Amino acid sequence: MKKLFLLSYIIIFTYFYSGAQTIHGTITDAFTHKPIAGASITTDKSTAPLSSDSLGKFELPCTGTALYLTVRILGYEEIHVNVNNCNKPLKVELVPSPVQLNEVQINTWATGQNNNSLEQPKSIGVLTGEDLRRASGLSLQDALNLVPGVDMEYRTPFGGQRIMIRGYYGGGSNGFATPGFNFNGAGYQMYINNVPVTDASGITIMDDIDFSTLGKVEVIKGPQSSLYGAGIGGVVNLYTQRPEPNATVISQQALGGSYGLWRTNTMISTAGNNWDLMIDYGHQNYNGFRPNDHSNKDYATFAGKYYASDKHTLSFYASYSRSYEQLAGELDSAELYGRADTGISSAEYAANHSHVSIQSIRAGITDKFQFNKNFSEQTTVFASGHTLDQPFAHGFDDYLALNYGGRTGFVYETQKNGVGVHGILGASVLNSNQNSTGIFIVPIPIPTPPSFPSTAEQVALTANIFTEWKVTLPLQFMLSAGASINWTNFSTRNMLDTNYHVFNGSTALIQKFRPVATPNFSVAKLFSDKASIYADISFGYTPPTFGSIINGLGQVDSSLKPERAIQYELGTKGSWIHKKLSYQIAAFYTNIYNKIESATGNIGGASYSYTTNIGKQQNIGVEAALSYAIIENKDQVVSLVRPWVNFTYADFTYKSFADGNVSFNGDHVAGVAPVRINAGFDFQLKYGLYLNATYQYVDKTPYTFDNEHYAKAYNLLGAKIGYHHEYFKHLGIDVYVGADNLLSATYYSFVFVGENLNQISGDGYFLPAAYKPTVYGGGTISYKF
Repeated sequence: MKKLFLLSYIIIFTYFYSGAQTIHGTITDAFTHKPIAGASITTDKSTAPLSSDSLGKFELPCTGTALYLTVRILGYEEIHVNVNNCNKPLKVELVPSPVQLNEVQINTWATGQNNNSLEQPKSIGVLTGEDLRRASGLSLQDALNLVPGVDMEYRTPFGGQRIMIRGYYGGGSNGFATPGFNFNGAGYQMYINNVPVTDASGITIMDDIDFSTLGKVEVIKGPQSSLYGAGIGGVVNLYTQRPEPNATVISQQALGGSYGLWRTNTMISTAGNNWDLMIDYGHQNYNGFRPNDHSNKDYATFAGKYYASDKHTLSFYASYSRSYEQLAGELDSAELYGRADTGISSAEYAANHSHVSIQSIRAGITDKFQFNKNFSEQTTVFASGHTLDQPFAHGFDDYLALNYGGRTGFVYETQKNGVGVHGILGASVLNSNQNSTGIFIVPIPIPTPPSFPSTAEQVALTANIFTEWKVTLPLQFMLSAGASINWTNFSTRNMLDTNYHVFNGSTALIQKFRPVATPNFSVAKLFSDKASIYADISFGYTPPTFGSIINGLGQVDSSLKPERAIQYELGTKGSWIHKKLSYQIAAFYTNIYNKIESATGNIGGASYSYTTNIGKQQNIGVEAALSYAIIENKDQVVSLVRPWVNFTYADFTYKSFADGNVSFNGDHVAGVAPVRINAGFDFQLKYGLYLNATYQYVDKTPYTFDNEHYAKAYNLLGAKIGYHHEYFKHLGIDVYVGADNLLSATYYSFVFVGENLNQISGDGYFLPAAYKPTVYGGGTISYKF
């Protein structure tokens, strides 16, 4: 009898003990890692939802059996989590949804607890994973060109990208193969998982980035020197996809399309209670719609996090890329609008087997530590290197580059008596070493074409010290101020003498720019959690690039000055009708001084290119975005109906802008469309069917400084329809078909900007986009363990 009583006691005790077990969890943003309050958590054992508290924490009773959690909150994608162990703390990271413009959190250090878009006193464009895969997901320009004030062009279908933010491009160009605005991105900073893509000379090459692995993109528009150093255009932050919490997922993607497009992606992602890891390999091939237009790429990406404790996190990122992009040559306007495949220079490009071949590696480690409730730090160390081989129409260039450096910041944050203070003090340094070999042959009709060979060693060093402080006052006012001091040094050593003979002990030419101080001030007023208004003044600068200080003769121009700018911005953001209707409006006025542009010189009857400080540029613009989620409910048959539209107006003109005796005062800035309109429609059914449609209008655009030549306006229409669903809580399927340029518009993917590019043609050169609709289709199958 005693044994039976004891056995019954043990059974009852075990039952109540197991029933008393509790799951302790934390819900955070997958990219900022800030806590998310008010998230709804339900399980398959109960329909009554719980909510996360102000620190993102929650508790759930656990009976010892497996649980299937569903986590939801406005502004984020719904997520499902399998829980098999009640004894381990659960970390749930939510991925932002594109439905609400102002609910997405921003990653920048200076945000503090006020980290969603609504509370930022500046214009920031955010693309979520769904935005990035609204089309094929292989090209960033498909998504980025839908952000107000942003224009991304590309020399080849999958390479040679440059980004223009609010009509600004920096660094100038000295033509042909030397890097500059007409060849690679300049005038802005780009990072991927905190690792710089932009080198110390100011050039951003994106051929080696696998855009299909991205999960979020932020575009901070205008000067951001108080946190990021040089770059009048702004900052582009890229972040890779985040693994699903508490799961291991293996996925395989295959995609095919017009002109021989074929893409495969194999991804493994896994996450435990205190770590996560993502490994991806991608292969891509594209035959091209023009002769000598082939593309071939291989990517490997490795990213993860280790949560050493609640206070200490280590993040790491590494990538390898091999990219080969052929160059098909430019078209003039008659050839473009005649829908030609080849132009006057195409035969020369093909004869020289012109292409851009890049192999690169990039890696970085980020350490974040919370010393106490008031102090924290974040430090990233990084390194990257690449080789670049580029035969072009009239010569070739070979590069070997190595970049390395670090960035650190210490954050202080406190809240007392209704007043909050958030400040950061930090520093960064980036060093770039580049060895280059090349030759430029001046083209016919010069009777005896001279050549300008070079073998050079180049070093660039940029460093800055920065600070920014934000004070939150009663009545929801916010004041912020920041500044940075920036240093830029270049040195170059040409290993050839004036007779093009190699010699030893050549003198290095050093160009040091004076330290530049760039402050920033802003004020904002919040109206509850529904709307805000703000005013911002930002100062910025962009030093010349290597491609600017070295002219077409291989000489260093020490007279070039950095471009300087001041931007005034007024804006408002809001979310109304239960946060279904979201809007953002920004008006800005920017003055850019010491503008660097390309010019053409002549020696012995042969022309060569160089850059010079040519004058001032004045940008006046308005950007607006509107999104209305008419239906957003995962439980309804029609789960999402969302139209959206954005608008950009640009009145950008030259002031005190002249090339010798020729003045361009009052002319519109070349390469900038006065009006851009983007619109779209998102539709989803509960059972997995979805539709995305986009429309883009680009106004007629001047592309010469004198405004004598304009590219025609064009309209683009694209659509994608698909089906995605998860079966048995483990097997995921996503199949789709889509098309771009459904209206068969004639438009350009890239235009060479200038008054008279190298004086070969009077109306500039274009690289065309496909003249006919391009179709793609594919699918992804995944299995969750």
